[in-house]
Amino acid sequence: TVNSSIIITNPFNGTLSTSGTSYTYMPGTTGTFSVWVTNTENGCLTQRIFSVTSNQTFPTFNIVSPQNFTLGCSSKSIATINFANQQSGSGAPVSFTMLSGTTPVPTTYTLSGNSSFTVNAAGVYTMVGSDNGSGCKSILPITVLDNKFGPHVDTIIVPRTILDCTTPSVTLEGISSTPSVSYVWTYNGTVNLATGTVVVVTKTATPNSASLGTYTIVMTDNNNLCTSTRTVNMYQCLYAPTPSISPQTNKAEISCIDRSIVLNNTSKSTIPTGSIFPNGVAIGNKWSGPSPQIDLLLSSSYTAAVPGLYTLEVKDLGNGCISTVTFNVKDNMIYPSVRIPNPNTTQVDSIRFLDCGTSVLSLSATATIASPRFSWARPEGAPAASTNTAPTFSAQAIGMYFVTVTDPDNGCATTAGVHVKNGKLTVDVQADKETGFAPLDVKFTNNSRSSIDNLGIVSIWNFANGTDLRTNSVTVPANTTYSLAGTYYVKVYINKGTCLDSVIKKITVEVPSVFSIPNVFTPNGDGINDFFFLKTASLESIDAYIFDRWGRLVFKTEGSTTGNISWDGKNASGKDAPDGTYFYIIKAKGKDGKDYDQKGNLSLFR
Repeated sequence: TVNSSIIITNPFNGTLSTSGTSYTYMPGTTGTFSVWVTNTENGCLTQRIFSVTSNQTFPTFNIVSPQNFTLGCSSKSIATINFANQQSGSGAPVSFTMLSGTTPVPTTYTLSGNSSFTVNAAGVYTMVGSDNGSGCKSILPITVLDNKFGPHVDTIIVPRTILDCTTPSVTLEGISSTPSVSYVWTYNGTVNLATGTVVVVTKTATPNSASLGTYTIVMTDNNNLCTSTRTVNMYQCLYAPTPSISPQTNKAEISCIDRSIVLNNTSKSTIPTGSIFPNGVAIGNKWSGPSPQIDLLLSSSYTAAVPGLYTLEVKDLGNGCISTVTFNVKDNMIYPSVRIPNPNTTQVDSIRFLDCGTSVLSLSATATIASPRFSWARPEGAPAASTNTAPTFSAQAIGMYFVTVTDPDNGCATTAGVHVKNGKLTVDVQADKETGFAPLDVKFTNNSRSSIDNLGIVSIWNFANGTDLRTNSVTVPANTTYSLAGTYYVKVYINKGTCLDSVIKKITVEVPSVFSIPNVFTPNGDGINDFFFLKTASLESIDAYIFDRWGRLVFKTEGSTTGNISWDGKNASGKDAPDGTYFYIIKAKGKDGKDYDQKGNLSLFR
């Protein structure tokens, strides 16, 4: 057949081929042989089997090889060739040899009883078996093939050679279409992993180290122990960005001038330029601030309207690595303290007075900041002062006045107000005694004052005892003496400017205590001196006891509060006491505090 190839196979696993339409084959021994004819155009095969026999005493044998007449790698780089199933035609032993090359067989060679041979080189060999009895030799050519090809590496799956913060690990996988292949991954020089896959992980402990090492896969064909090797260099890009926040204004603070400030992302990528790594760009991935600020994603700036700590999360688009930075926005919303003190009192009251006809009142404000700006507002219709930007202001009318103090540093302002009213005069006179017994000395204290002070007050005193006094100061003493008992109404008139006032004080003067005892009385019914009568005044209590000359009690009274005690000359039984001398003991206490203790005698005549 045209376009065919011929393959002849003999029992010794020797295969010969050619690409012609005829082939001459010289078997060196008996046996069964097959010829294959292949049509090279369509690949179809046709087989024919033929046998070679002999009537001579040729030895017979088979040639076998555990390595299938094939040389591989490593321990399989040597093939063993054995004579098997050998039989002698004469019954004598068979000797063997293996010659390199094919027929013609050399004329001289050495035979031995060893039926096993080794080869380490591919090629054609001639196997010779000799019958020691007949000397007949059987010759078979064999071919030892060279199969030192490593397994086919179809692909190495490498998702990426550069790991970063977005992809911190990948799986490398080797794939071979060669059957019966084993795999070993080697990395970091010493680690061996008997698998077709290996997981590569970033080294976060050394983020600035770019190399992850060399990963090598060794594929071994288990049939010939030959290997194929592929190497992958792995890298990591863990360079964290340098985070930075810069305020748009010089003062990073919230104030009454700047109610909000803009914070800008000025972060930088640290990925080395000109390296194998992609160029980095540090973006503002997330902004966050104190409540009630709302988080903002993917922005190069952030508006801060609340004092406090702000956080920026920075992400490098080149490797996905994230860094954070904080920034403190200060609180300068500090309002100044302002007051309009009253120079006439220690209190900061909200009312001031135009004192008793005064037409101008000076108002002065104080603030707690270094360089305050003052602004005054006066009531509608009130005359304007000379200036309204100074800390002082002249109020010339009643009404509400306001001063606003502004801090030029932060623009914060505070307002204080004061109500200007017409002043008044208040009389306040106190007496050191309002009651007493004649003669009574009374000292008066003048505590009168106007809405502002107690200066310039004219006082006119009418003491109601026939004396008067005029003073031009409340510090001048006003004293008088009341010699007679009675009730006195002291009138005091005060005057300052257009203000007038007056007051009346009541002084009560009482009679001093009096105690008088008669020494004789005549109880005869003539209406003259019929009673023993005590003349008293202003007594608080009195006890009286009268005894006859023998010491017998003829009259007594105890605890009387009237002082008007009289004895009618009768004894305790109601009968007339006889004429004679009687004795008395009388004790009394005056309302003025004076004590009386009297003992004596009296005469009774009828």
